[in-house]
Amino acid sequence: MARRLKWSKQAQLQRKSIFEYWNHHNQSKAFSKKLNNLFKEALNKLKEHPYSGRQTSIDNVFIIRVRTFFLSYYILHDSIVVISLWDGRRNIPLP
Repeated sequence: MARRLKWSKQAQLQRKSIFEYWNHHNQSKAFSKKLNNLFKEALNKLKEHPYSGRQTSIDNVFIIRVRTFFLSYYILHDSIVVISLWDGRRNIPLP
């Protein structure tokens, strides 16, 4: 069963931040558009095969890798919720 896709506010902000960084760094939106397409392709596959991601130590939370980026999500009965998106090359400060 194909599920609907939802983005948490945090994941939306992280995605926007990634795109803004690359737009500024490259002085072009071309790479951000390419990244966005890669994210869409990966998420479309998840709609059909939601358990294909790697399960984390948190119940019902999974991670997929899209190039150097990691996308975490959880599965509901009728939807997939993206909860975070980050570049694996960055050092993420722990809370």
